[in-house]
Amino acid sequence: MIVPMKKITIIAGTSQLDSLLATLRETGVLHIINITTKDNELTGNLRENILAMKKALSIITQRDLLPEDPIASVCEDALSVSRRIISGVDHLKQMKIVAAQMENEYERFSVWGDFDNRAIEELQKSGLYVTLFKCTQREYDEKTRGLCTYVIRKIKNFVYFAAVSTEKDLRLPFEAIQPAGHNPGDILMELNETKRQINELEKGISILSQKRGIIEKTLLEYEDALNYELAKEGVANEGVISYLSGFCPSSDVEKLRNAVKKNHWAIIEEDPKEDDPVPTIQQNTVPASYAGPLMRFIGVAPGYREFDTNWIFLIFFSIFFAMIMGDAGYGLIMLMGVYLLKKLAKKNIPAETASLFYVLSISTAVWGAITGSWFSVERFNSLPVIRALIVPLLDSFSKSGEISVIRLCFILGGIHLTAAHLWKAARAYPRLSALAEIGFTILIWSLYHIITYLLLNEPLSSIIPALIISAVTLIIVFGEQMDDGLGRGVLRGIKNLPQNILAGIGSFSDLMSYIRLFAVGSASRQLALAFNDLGGTGNAISGTLILVAGHTVNIVLGAMSVLVHGVRLNLLEFSGHLGIQWSGIAYNPFKRISVEEADERG
Repeated sequence: MIVPMKKITIIAGTSQLDSLLATLRETGVLHIINITTKDNELTGNLRENILAMKKALSIITQRDLLPEDPIASVCEDALSVSRRIISGVDHLKQMKIVAAQMENEYERFSVWGDFDNRAIEELQKSGLYVTLFKCTQREYDEKTRGLCTYVIRKIKNFVYFAAVSTEKDLRLPFEAIQPAGHNPGDILMELNETKRQINELEKGISILSQKRGIIEKTLLEYEDALNYELAKEGVANEGVISYLSGFCPSSDVEKLRNAVKKNHWAIIEEDPKEDDPVPTIQQNTVPASYAGPLMRFIGVAPGYREFDTNWIFLIFFSIFFAMIMGDAGYGLIMLMGVYLLKKLAKKNIPAETASLFYVLSISTAVWGAITGSWFSVERFNSLPVIRALIVPLLDSFSKSGEISVIRLCFILGGIHLTAAHLWKAARAYPRLSALAEIGFTILIWSLYHIITYLLLNEPLSSIIPALIISAVTLIIVFGEQMDDGLGRGVLRGIKNLPQNILAGIGSFSDLMSYIRLFAVGSASRQLALAFNDLGGTGNAISGTLILVAGHTVNIVLGAMSVLVHGVRLNLLEFSGHLGIQWSGIAYNPFKRISVEEADERG
């Protein structure tokens, strides 16, 4: 559920401004509004320094570190350490590029041995020109007769040789090699020196990284200071009186009342208005909270007056995930992977994240079991235990099973979209506009019968046209009803008839969109079958490698498909019918940032 909020305004004397902000920060429940988005010099410097320290910490977490030095952590300025880490890493990247270029140059010319360019230049002054060539042994034997050549090295079928001539531009049908700007020996010396400098830089950065404790502590102090300055910008001054506004969870308002009463300030409590930027807090039961990690990964949240869809999102996303992955073997592999990762991970995986993946893995295993898909090997279905789990109507190795899965996709789509409209109807009740949502529900199931008639050749009932007419009538008559009378609502519905027609067409395409569950799942199964056939053509070792690599690739592709298609059906089709804009504002109360919260934010 979305936690109810109260709009709070606190009034105090301007001379008490610092005391007011300190009290609110200590209370830690008020989300302050009207904060300026334009930085002054102080907030700009704070943001710049915070960014530098965050960048340094991100560098530290990506490296193999020496143990943290507690003494160093209190003996050096965090900002200077952060900037030295950042500049050191930038310099290190440049040095590695230079070293790579030197290595390429040395590898290119080391085949010629250690020669002195100055000697070649002296020969040129005396009228003798040395040109380096590379060719095959056959080309060398056939096309260098009569020339003064010296073979430097032979590697496999290639000959590296020098041709000496009085001609300045000796032309041969071979690849001519331009001498290096430096002698190979000199290049090697420079390369070794560069590598030594790189090692010194790596060591220096690791030593600086031991000071991460002071960086983390100072970062929290700077973030607190920035939050304080931003909160200060949200205060309005009217001479000797100052006030600020914000939003607070209804359950925490008592904390503010007590703080205000203690300091003899004034407080105004209101219900949020329609146009207020109210932040959203989602408070879910344990199963529904499992969807939280996925929603945070996608980066969306419902607005304060929108629907909290976590529970229904979890239910349908689990089903969509299972149908797209489509294999019991894959489900068991993912289940074991999550279990082992949770046991072996250096940092504990959050319980909600692990629970989400357990749910997805189990749902995949269950779907694969009832459709008889175990790594897409049909022979496994002859085993008594596996055969007993299969629902014959959904058998993935039968034509009738494919048709049943296609039908099931549209049934799921109908249920999914119906849930959206019935939910809207329940919220709209007892207003007449609830009847329009009933009309959309009738329309969706009428479209379901039309789709199965067109795609699956199922009989079309003669009452479908009447159902469509009744659905459209309900939408037109009640879809635009407000509090200004039935007649005006009907007129608005007639005026918006073209828009309603487009909504009907959209409902058809939205319902059709659910066939992607079958299409993507079928593609995954065909890919698995192809790898099984390919693995069966080799010996035991090569065949096993092909099967492991192939099914691994298929699991990865399936997971990517889920992010595209499974998420889409929830965020676009379902959310569109429910009317969710995902306009949520994160609840960010004014308070001191704890180390735990900083770690959670990464």
